[in-house]
Amino acid sequence: MMNRLPKFPVLLCGLLVAAAMPAVAQPLQESQQEQTEVTVAHSDNRQVHQARGLIFETPTGFSEVQALKNDTVGVVSDDRRITVRVLPLTPDTLSFLNMEDAELINYVKYFFLGINSPSTNYPQRRFFERPVTGELQIQRNQSGFITTEIYLVPLAAGHKVAIAFEADDQLPISEVEETINTVAQSLREDPEVLEKRMKKLKKQK
Repeated sequence: MMNRLPKFPVLLCGLLVAAAMPAVAQPLQESQQEQTEVTVAHSDNRQVHQARGLIFETPTGFSEVQALKNDTVGVVSDDRRITVRVLPLTPDTLSFLNMEDAELINYVKYFFLGINSPSTNYPQRRFFERPVTGELQIQRNQSGFITTEIYLVPLAAGHKVAIAFEADDQLPISEVEETINTVAQSLREDPEVLEKRMKKLKKQK
C-alpha cells in the first residue's frame, strides 16, 4: 500500500519550495525556452524527438513531443500504454534545491510524477555510455498496474535531466525494454543548446 505522505525530508523540501516558487519556476521556464518540442522524422523504424535541449529516439508508433502533467514533456505510444517523460533541471534549480541525488529523485517522484511510495528495486541502465542507477515503482491505476522506471541523468555544464518510463504491466517485457533501450542509447544533448550552455558556463568562470 502506498504511503499517504512522503518521507519528512521530501515533505519539508516541498513546503520550502512552495514558499519560494518563483525562484524555482524561473529556471524551469528558461529550460522550456531553450528548445521547441518537436518530433523530427522517422528513420530506420525509429522516431527522432527534440525536447528541452535533448534529442532522443523511440521505436515508431509514438506521439510527437507534447506537454505532460506537472511541467514535464514527453512522448506517448499510440495505444497510450507507454509514456516517456522528461524533466530538465537547470543548475539554478539544482543549486536552490541543494539536494543529494537520492533526495532529488524522491523530490522529482513526488512533485512531478505523483509517486510517494519508496522504491524496493534499483535497476541500472547506461546513458551517455555511463551506468546510471534508477528506481522502479509499481502503482495501481483503474485498469491494473503501471510500472515506472525513473533515472536522474547528469548532463554537461551542471545540468541534469530526470527521465521516467511508464508502462502498462501487461505489455510484453520485450516491447518495454525496446523502448527504454532505444531512448537510453540514443539520448544526447542538442548541439546548439549545448554550445549556448558551455558559453554561459565559461562566462561565469
